[in-house]
Amino acid sequence: EEFFVSYRCRVGLEDYMTPIGTYHIARRSMDPTWTDPQTGRRIPAGDPANELGTRWMGFEEIPSIGIHGTIHPETIGADASSGCIGLLTEDVEQLYDLLPQGTEVRIYQNRAEAERSGDRQRRASLPRSASGESDD
Repeated sequence: EEFFVSYRCRVGLEDYMTPIGTYHIARRSMDPTWTDPQTGRRIPAGDPANELGTRWMGFEEIPSIGIHGTIHPETIGADASSGCIGLLTEDVEQLYDLLPQGTEVRIYQNRAEAERSGDRQRRASLPRSASGESDD
């Protein structure tokens, strides 16, 4: 069965570029606790300061990087994270329901690259460009 979906997202700032490549969903969490990488403070689910929002899907290959929600919806479409892919709450909740543990995720430089790849199998294929627009 073939499946493909795309979402507007936010990606890493220039100093924290979201890594391009192929990854696998290793850890999934509903209402995750977030640990602030700057302070080490653990922020529980539901706290307005919890940057992960309502869902976390961490990558096996880079445990600190993954796909999650955001408490800052205005950052969707921007380079605004510390490397993770951030989605709107409704989008990350839908994606969470679609991607079981072990799902392959491919991150491309931009939408045009993803479309040229012909990637239409059951995996998430996300453009590195936050706007989803081609950088070509």
